[in-house]
This record gives sequence, C-alpha cells and structure tokens, in this order.
Amino acid sequence: MAAGTYMATVRGTAAGIGDATTTYTLTVAGAGSYSLAVLPSTLSLAPGANGTATVNLDRTNVSGAVTLSLDGPPAGITASFLPASSTTNASTMTVSVDAAVAPGSYAVTVRGAATGLADRTTQFMVNVAVPAYNVSIAPTALTIQQGNAGTATITVGRNHFAGAVSLLFENQPPGIAGTFAPGTTTGTASTFTINVAANTPVGTYNLALRATAAGMIDRVLFFPVTVTTPGSGGNAEWQFCSAGATPVFFAYQDGTNNWQRVTPSTVGTVTRFAFNLTAGRGGVAYITASTTLRIAADASDLSSHSRVTRGRALFERRAQQRNHARRSFARAGLATSYSTEVVHGTSAELTTIGADNCRDTQGTKTIRATVAGVTQPQYAALSLGGASESYFGTGNPTVTFRGVPNGTVDFAGTRSELRESPDKVVLMRNLNIPDGGSLPSVIDFAGANAFAPASARVTFTGALGEEFAMFTDLTTANGESLTFATNFTGGSNAVCS
Repeated sequence: MAAGTYMATVRGTAAGIGDATTTYTLTVAGAGSYSLAVLPSTLSLAPGANGTATVNLDRTNVSGAVTLSLDGPPAGITASFLPASSTTNASTMTVSVDAAVAPGSYAVTVRGAATGLADRTTQFMVNVAVPAYNVSIAPTALTIQQGNAGTATITVGRNHFAGAVSLLFENQPPGIAGTFAPGTTTGTASTFTINVAANTPVGTYNLALRATAAGMIDRVLFFPVTVTTPGSGGNAEWQFCSAGATPVFFAYQDGTNNWQRVTPSTVGTVTRFAFNLTAGRGGVAYITASTTLRIAADASDLSSHSRVTRGRALFERRAQQRNHARRSFARAGLATSYSTEVVHGTSAELTTIGADNCRDTQGTKTIRATVAGVTQPQYAALSLGGASESYFGTGNPTVTFRGVPNGTVDFAGTRSELRESPDKVVLMRNLNIPDGGSLPSVIDFAGANAFAPASARVTFTGALGEEFAMFTDLTTANGESLTFATNFTGGSNAVCS
C-alpha cells in the first residue's frame, strides 16, 4: 500500500438485528530513513594530534540504533564515536592523526548502519598541518645604564603545536646576564630580564636568544641592548635647540639620590641630555654661559616675562632678558656670565618640561589690548603668549601684541618703577582670541584684578663683595612665565628681598 492517510469503515452484522458500522483513519507511513552530517565539516590537525566533531543523525520514522564507523579511512587516521551505536540524534566523534601522517588534505567517510535499512554515508575533511612555532620580542631593543637592569617580553606564537619551548641566552657578553621566567614554557610568553654590571663597557650588544622544542627547528632572535653610562640615556630627556642656551653643565637627581652629571648628545642643532627617573620625582640643574657687553649700572631691580609652550623650562627669551639684567649692574667691558637653573618636580613634569624645551613651529596672530593704572615714572612689562610689549604711562594706552602663538595662551603683566621690584601683577588665563581681536578686558593695574606679588627675604653668605643676580620665575599652566630679577652687591653677606 502506498504511504498516505486512508478512511476505513468497519461493519458488524448479527441475525435478527440490523448491521452496525464505524469509521477510522488509517495512516500508512513511508519506509524509515535517516541521514548523516559532520560538523564542523573540516578538521585541521597536526601529526600526532586529535580533534573532535559531532555526527548529526536526521531520522525519519527510525528510532532504532544507528552504528557509526569510518569507511576505509586514510592510513594513519582513526576515529572513535561516543556513543558508537546511537539511538539519539547525535554522536561525538574523536579523530586521531598518527605522527607519521604526511601533511595534506584527506577526505574521510563516516558510515551509518541500522537494522532493516540501507547504510548511509557522509564525508568530512581532515587537513593535516605542519606544526610550527615562532618567537618574537618586545620591545625590539633596550637601552640600559651600567649597573641597572631591563626587561623584555618573549612571545611564543603557536601553529598546531602545544609542546614545551625552552629559551636560552647564548654567548653572553661579559658583564651582561639574562634570565627567563619561565625558562621553559608550554604557554605563549616569558619575561626576559637583562642585568648589566656596573663595569660593563659602554656600547651596543647584539644578544642572541635561542628557542628550542623537541622535534622542531630552533628559532633564534637577535636583541640589541645599548649600555650607557649613568645619566647618558634614560626615560627622560631635556632638549636645547639654541647654541646660546645650551648648558655647559647638566645634572639630574632621581628622587633624593645623589646628583649625577649627564653627558649630552648633539644631532644637528639639537642637544639632548637623557637620564633615568625611577623614584617618581626628582630635579635637574644646569648652568648656561653667555658673553655680554657690560655697561654702567643703571638699575638694581628688573622684571621680565616670557612665554613657553606648556611645560617648557628653558626659555631663550628669558635667557636674553637675564643677560640684560646682568648688564644692569656690571662694569663696562666684555665678560662671561653664568646662570644656574634648578628645577624640581614629578617625573612626569620633568619629562614634559624637558621634551618641550625647543620652541614649537606654529602660526601666530596679532592681538590688541588697552592698559590702565600706569603713570610715570611707572612702566608696565606685558606678555601675551610670549609676545612682549611695554607701556611707560604716557601716550596711547593701546598696545599691539604681534607673534602671539595660535591656540590657548595666558597673559601676564607687571607694573614697576625704575630700580624697584614690581608692585602689581595682572594675570589673564586660558585666552584663545582670534587673529586681530582684543583682550577681553582692560589691563588695569589699579583695578580689582591686579594684585601685589608675594615677597621673601634671602640671605647669601660668603659673598666676598661679588655681584649677584637672583631670578624668581612663575609659570602658568599655558606656559606664560614671569621672571622677577633682583641684582645686588654683597660684602661678606648679601641680603635681598
């Protein structure tokens, strides 16, 4: 009978009574069947490895057990099934590849057998890959000071290879030692620590690192390590881009450790002093020299301003202004003057300051302003983003700042009398005025925004009649700097306020 649904009538008869009937539905099912499918349809395995896949059974009118097996598998490829005789809709297949199987792609057939039904088959692919690994190192080079250490990370990249990889430091140069943690790894990373002895000669060493694994070709890395003297290389650097501003002496202090002199390196017009800061804070000290034409004294107290980009600590304009201040108390003639700068700060601050010493190349703009509260013999020293102007209390109170750097800058101004320290200061912060614009308010040294600068008393001993100049700097967040200069001549002691 063909498969389908049929209506049937059953009739009953008995002597002396009428017939009785009833109907029922008869469904004739088709012959039982099933199909097989392997997911995933491709396995990538290394020789000697195994992997798993799922054999799905799609059943139609079949509830009995289906027995699974490989049908004529390629040599060296075997499989087991769990369960091997399944009454469910799935079975887990574990495929094993013998270590002797050559790399390549192999078609493997799975056969299903069930009582009373024809066998069913399906195929999946086994890609036998060549096992491999590689090693890399980061960073790709290190600079380490004599008597210090550095670290790098060895990364093990694996391709169908899970075995142990051993790491070796070969042909260690005298004075350089290295260790791996771990030295043998089944993972993907190891830390390489390099220790440099204090007497290791300065220079660059190409370290040879070897990785080995059973049955695999060795891998070799070459890792350059540059050994420097303390202070000649590190994580902080101060740059100087003007010959006149480059120090004749430079030293740094790491935390509260001893000061160490730094040997510079010069490329082109840029001189760099590099050093290591590990304590979170420290200091730098440097001495600059300049030859000036000395003139007769005419002032004892001067103030000046300059602008530096955010964090810049060496100010060429300031140096020029200080040279001018030195001339104010010197005798006539040519002489060399020396200026000492000492800067303390956090590691981040010192790093930022030193990296930004060289003046940026940037566009500029012209800004106007009006000055009030200055009468003769007073004068105002004004600076907007490093563009400086002066106003002497007479004539047009409008000043024009040319060469103001683009972007956000600060304004700083002081009011003084000749041979007197400034008595008023005006600050305006975070100004980003368009080219041709004006300051948002009058620079009024008699107004509410003006304030008197704080003062302190300093005593120098052992002056021995020498002439001195003392400079005090205030630098705003956007790099505007005020420099207050005081000149004096001392006897055995020198006192200034």
